Amino acid sequence: MNSHSTHLVSNTKHQLAHPIFIVGAPRSGTTLMAVLLDRHSNIAIGPETQFFTEFIPQNWAQKIPETHEQLVDSALAFKRIADFHFDRDQLLHHFKKYELSLPNLLRAMIEVHAIRSSKLRPGEKSPHHLQHIPTILHHFPDAKIICVLRDGRDVVRSLLETPWAIPKNPRRLRLFCIRWNDAAEQAIDYRRTLPPDQFMMVKFEDILRQPKSELKKICGFIGDEFEATQLEPAQPSTVIPGWEKQWKSKASEMLDPGRIEAWRKSADQKQIW
Repeated sequence: MNSHSTHLVSNTKHQLAHPIFIVGAPRSGTTLMAVLLDRHSNIAIGPETQFFTEFIPQNWAQKIPETHEQLVDSALAFKRIADFHFDRDQLLHHFKKYELSLPNLLRAMIEVHAIRSSKLRPGEKSPHHLQHIPTILHHFPDAKIICVLRDGRDVVRSLLETPWAIPKNPRRLRLFCIRWNDAAEQAIDYRRTLPPDQFMMVKFEDILRQPKSELKKICGFIGDEFEATQLEPAQPSTVIPGWEKQWKSKASEMLDPGRIEAWRKSADQKQIW
C-alpha cells in the first residue's frame, strides 16, 4: 500500500463505535459468527468485502487514488462491494468526511452500512483479512478482532465441497491442509502478541456446543450485551448475498452440533492421513 493511503484520520467525530473485524481460515465459521453478531440490535455486518486481499490489489496496488469520487466508483464496480447495494451519493457524502485514503473508504463503507441498518456498531467479515491484521489495526486502532478457529480436518473437508475446488484432486487437498496450518499458526501468534482486549480467538466447535455462553463472552469482549435474538434463525441478516447461499446457507440456520467432527463421516482414510 502506498504512503498516500496510510494516513490516519485525526478527526474522529464522524466515526461510530469501534469497528469489529471477523477473520479466520475460509470455511472456519466466520460467516456463522458474522450472522450471529449481525442479528444483534446494535451491530451491523454486511457481506464480505475482501477489501485488502482483492479490491486493493486488483484496483489500486500500483496507483495513487486521486479523488473520493474515483475511489467510490471503483468500489461500487467491484463485485463484492456491489453486494451492499450502496447509494453512491450517500457513500460519497460520508466518505468525504474523511481524508482521501483506501482504509478510509472501507471505514466509510462499514459505517454507512451501519447507519442504513440503524445500528451503532460497524463490522466487517473477510476471512483472508487474517493476513492483514497489522494493517487493520494501524488504520483502525480501536478495532476489535474476532478470529474463528475450526478443526482443520473439517475445514479441508468443507473446502473440498465448494464450487471452486477441483473434485478428487489430491493436490487441492494438500494445498488446503497447508493453508489451514498457516492460518492457524498465524492466529495463534496474534493471540500471543496482541492485547487480549483487542484480539479474541473463538473456537467454532464451542459456538455449536454452547452457543449462549460463548456469545455472552464474545459480546462482552466487544462491549455489548448478549441478545437472545442472536440465536434465532428467523432474525434477518444481511451477511450472505444471494449468490453465496449455495455454500453458506447453514450459517443462517439453527445451530447444529452435528457439524462437529463431520470429517469422521465423510473423509476416507487417505484423506484423513
